[in-house]
Order: sequence, then structure tokens, then C-alpha cells
Amino acid sequence: MAITCGKVIENFIAGVKESEDGSVSSTKTVKIKGDQLIHYSTPIMERDEEGFILNISRYSLATGQLQKRMKELLPAGYRIVRRVPENYNNSLKDFLEK
Repeated sequence: MAITCGKVIENFIAGVKESEDGSVSSTKTVKIKGDQLIHYSTPIMERDEEGFILNISRYSLATGQLQKRMKELLPAGYRIVRRVPENYNNSLKDFLEK
């Protein structure tokens, strides 16, 4: 069965880990890696003990569509970050405003 990018997003929000079924889209462009949801090679969302962090930096039309879907699915109270460089390899917490 094909796993859509949207289904991987839903799975991530539900707590699925990277080693579990449904953690990688059929196209392999969206995947769960640790506590991050990765689109291509850039973290778009991260989960931690306080909830979720959503990266709203603009990269492409496809990324923008995924970010819109995430906003619709995330519970209230998620935090946002901006200006995350493409291919960033660390925590999105680094971009939270102090």
C-alpha cells in the first residue's frame, strides 16, 4: 500500500517512530527521523515534551502545501520557527525566539 506524505504527517503527530510502518512516504520525500519530520533533507516539524514545533520557512510550493496540511492537523499551542536554512541538521529549538 502506498503511504502518502499526508499519512506520514498524521502518523508523526500520532507519535509514530522512524522504525515503525508508515514513517516514510512512498516517494521517500517525507520521513520521520528521530523526533523530526523531514521533507527532502530539511526538518519541517519537531516534537518534544512541550508539543510540536513547526518550521514555516518557505522552500518550495510542495513544502508550502505540506506546511498548510500540518497547520490543519496540529493541536492548538504548537510553536513556530522561521528562517531555518535548507538542509539544516539540528533541532528546530535552535530557532525558537527566546
